[in-house]
Amino acid sequence: MNLTQMRTKIRYELQDTDGDVWNLNELDRAVEKSVSLMSRLIPKRSIAETTIVLDINSEAFSSHLDRFNKLIKLHQELKKVSHRL
Repeated sequence: MNLTQMRTKIRYELQDTDGDVWNLNELDRAVEKSVSLMSRLIPKRSIAETTIVLDINSEAFSSHLDRFNKLIKLHQELKKVSHRL
């Protein structure tokens, strides 16, 4: 719908088909204000979807579990020693 068609429909809804009450500038300003307010309330949204495909040739896995277990044992031994003192 272009502005001319919109003006015609608005004049019909306002029962001012002859243009006696509302002039073109007032109608245009009202339409611009309405579009501006609606654009603030319902902004255009765009969604982008991206698919990334990679070939995995080799994998490296390192576990700190052994190191963690050693730290736990060391902590337990230190607790035993500190209780003795």
